[in-house]
Amino acid sequence: MTRHPWKAGAIVGALLGLVVAGLIMYIAGDHNAQGEIHNEFGVSWGYWLGLGLSWFALVAVPASAVVGTALSLAAYVRRRGAV
Repeated sequence: MTRHPWKAGAIVGALLGLVVAGLIMYIAGDHNAQGEIHNEFGVSWGYWLGLGLSWFALVAVPASAVVGTALSLAAYVRRRGAV
């Protein structure tokens, strides 16, 4: 069991957030039906990166909280000798 469950939860949440944000950015860039991400004038970096950042935050924060809580509870139960 890890000595820092919240740190491990933050790492897992951040990795999951990066995967989801990257996937959403790829899908948005590939789909791009109305030319919001890229068109003949170039790439709209602010819009595209904002989309990725918003999905990163939406996934990473709750995932970090859930994983950190689960690891903390597991460590508590293990210390108490219930398992």
